[in-house]
Amino acid sequence: MALFSIHHVVLVTFVAVGVDAITPIMQYYVSSSDGNDDNSGVTPQAPLKTVSKCLQLTFAAHADSDSECVVQSGTYRESINMDVLSASGTGMRKLRSAKGARILFSGLTPLPATLDWILVGNNSQCIWQANVSAIPDIVNASTKQLFYNGTMMVQAQYPNLDIGASVSVQALTPSTSWVRVDPRSHYGTIIDSGLKEFPPESLNGARATLNVAHQYFTWTRRVSNFSSVNGSFNYPKNLPSLAQWVSEPGWWKANQFFLSGTKVLLDAAGEWVFDEKTQSLLFWPPPWMTTNMHKNCFPPSSQSIEVKVHDYVLRQAAEEDTLRDIMRNKKVSLDQARFERSQSGDAAIRNFHIDGVDFIGAAIALNKCDFCRLTNARFMHPSFDQEIPEMYATNVSHAAHAVVSGNGNYIENVSVAFTNNQGFSFSGSNGTIVNSLFGFADWLGTLSYKPVSLYGINLTITRATAYAFGNAGIVTYVPGTDTYPWTGAVQVSYSHVHGGGLVGRDHALLYTGDDGANGVRWHHNIVHNTTEKCLRADDLAHNTTMDHNVVFDCGIFPNTNERSAKSGLGIVPKGDSHLVFANTVFRTNNSALCVPSCPRAPYAHQNMHSNVFNTAAQTDTGSPCSCNASYASHPGGNQSGIYTGDVLEYFVDAARFDFRPKLTSALVDAGVVFPPYTDGFVGRAPDIGAMEAGVPLWTVGCVGLAGCDDPEDLLALEEGFSHHHSRQHTTL
Repeated sequence: MALFSIHHVVLVTFVAVGVDAITPIMQYYVSSSDGNDDNSGVTPQAPLKTVSKCLQLTFAAHADSDSECVVQSGTYRESINMDVLSASGTGMRKLRSAKGARILFSGLTPLPATLDWILVGNNSQCIWQANVSAIPDIVNASTKQLFYNGTMMVQAQYPNLDIGASVSVQALTPSTSWVRVDPRSHYGTIIDSGLKEFPPESLNGARATLNVAHQYFTWTRRVSNFSSVNGSFNYPKNLPSLAQWVSEPGWWKANQFFLSGTKVLLDAAGEWVFDEKTQSLLFWPPPWMTTNMHKNCFPPSSQSIEVKVHDYVLRQAAEEDTLRDIMRNKKVSLDQARFERSQSGDAAIRNFHIDGVDFIGAAIALNKCDFCRLTNARFMHPSFDQEIPEMYATNVSHAAHAVVSGNGNYIENVSVAFTNNQGFSFSGSNGTIVNSLFGFADWLGTLSYKPVSLYGINLTITRATAYAFGNAGIVTYVPGTDTYPWTGAVQVSYSHVHGGGLVGRDHALLYTGDDGANGVRWHHNIVHNTTEKCLRADDLAHNTTMDHNVVFDCGIFPNTNERSAKSGLGIVPKGDSHLVFANTVFRTNNSALCVPSCPRAPYAHQNMHSNVFNTAAQTDTGSPCSCNASYASHPGGNQSGIYTGDVLEYFVDAARFDFRPKLTSALVDAGVVFPPYTDGFVGRAPDIGAMEAGVPLWTVGCVGLAGCDDPEDLLALEEGFSHHHSRQHTTL
């Protein structure tokens, strides 16, 4: 399966350098190699040793004065609780790299070189075991990730992954990283002939990761009643949100799963497992990653080995407790809780700027931060968890991931990649994400996690690129019930979104739904290559605007699954009162413009008040777009200026993403005039489609970050980032 398509553009890259202050500012210097927290830190010659100490000093400065931490090259293994810091004035607190410095914040800790590794594998298995009970950080963290020579290894699982290839690509390829169940499987029971290879009862207690039933969620549960004779096991029948699927056997035949978390699964190079009973780490080091290239079995201590001990480098721990209380007491989602919290009272952290920093194996959680900035930063493997805590009915915890929440925040030149769960969460009001990259996220294929999500009012993500993810792509929600103008309360614009929906089912590259769709606007985006839907306002959505989007290859080979034939849809606005105009949609497996008209409470008919115009797309093909055969010939919405023919021959240069119509095409001046939405058109009338002939070409996506143009450039950072990271950022 092709994960994504690549569009080549001119890539201009600059090397980021620190800029010494021009205006008076209080500076404190940090050096991990020769600093000392007893120093004053006010000169490069007498630096502090820890960023934690530096932040204490900068935040203790006069409230209306600017101050900053200037960090020298090195690796900083700190987990900083920002609850002890506060800033209420107008002064900017900044954490930045020194001029020319290369700095890395790590959630990993090296294992002691003196750790006693004992060979426990047989002649064909190079498995080593070390007791780590005397290292509390490792035991407390339960070891979520292990890195060998800077490359993330694989927690022992069935089916095996090939550590010699990209783990991220394999994780997002279900035929490699998941097992398709036997059709006899049903709720609470998995059947698979491959399970017969394991000893009796050996898999009891293992972790089962389950992408089952409707498959837009994934759950983790423990295995019980494992039978090697039948090749089967049970899991608890307590998966939330499955009521209408439990009694429908057809929904359980194409499910998938994988197993992890037990010693019996450790049977391949590159795999490891933490044995809680013995407080031991077991690991089979890949032979080709040792200094000696012979195929001898060398202990892991012959190379650098690090394990994850911190989820966050920077966090507001007390805010996380507050969010859990809001979720528990008000029965709301984490995104809702973050938004409510962002609008209540003054933030403890204000005017905080992080610039020029790389992260490995850890994220940041700024859950209540106003007028904060995150610029020129890269998060590699920032969050990883074998469990999916969001999918327990009574649990209000959540997987660690990168968060910026609050008011007036700004994100620029940020990359987030290689996370099996959530990529980046952005919530609050009056915030912007610009020129950023999100890739290889949500390996678990669940709608619980997204490469990037926006929840709030007056939030914008623009010039972003998102690709290679397991379920939905950029997910946007607006809280409350206020009515917003068509220009949008949350916007996605000039962005390139492709190669998604690779693991789960029933998803979309741009997604919103229900009341949260009210005030969402997606415009001037290029969205393509997914197994099912491309743009989707789901269920009882209303008042969304989708305009000037180029949409193609929705459910088209090689990006297909068993639902593509019915769910390979271009633009899908369910509900009512939508604006869908000036879009170009082609190469969809089913309908290009799927506008349902059938009843769905509280709507007597969906899309009675929606306006759909000036769009190049195939016709609405009926079910599922009109829900059932009775409405198959009645596509919804007030449609005008719809071109239903083949448009590929009309583009100036589709291979270079120039989807402007040729001046001789049937799309030119063929649209309807519909003020104010068509204001500014050229010629006798608006053109049909996303781009206008005779005007400058608009472009999408990030520039200047590794991977903006070619995903292979981002994959080059998957291995060895913590040992050999280099800084390349765009200066805008």
